[in-house]
Amino acid sequence: MGRLNINSNLYEQAISYYEEAKKVCPKNAGIHKQLGRLYGRKEDFIRAEAEFKQMIELATLSSTAAQGYYNLGLVYSYRLDKEQAIIHLKKAIELDPDSETALAAKNKLDSITVEKNKK
Repeated sequence: MGRLNINSNLYEQAISYYEEAKKVCPKNAGIHKQLGRLYGRKEDFIRAEAEFKQMIELATLSSTAAQGYYNLGLVYSYRLDKEQAIIHLKKAIELDPDSETALAAKNKLDSITVEKNKK
């Protein structure tokens, strides 16, 4: 139901379903990933940050952890904490260097670096 609500842009309902799923499966990194993304879309970056940190803690694969670090990098970027964004994006690249996540992290890192150099 959460995914169906996401596809319909019904983020509040999707959050409700994923929060219920989290109660049943609190150690599921995928649930935390979805909640982090949903909270990010709502610009609730404090909750998004908490969910992505939980995702990283629960990750059993380096690729999953890399996605968590990438998403944290985005959260910090939106919160204008460029230093933390850079740290987390670099960690995503380090954990899964040949992945799409790493490519996205490199692109975001480049845009942050350009922004920093303009100042």
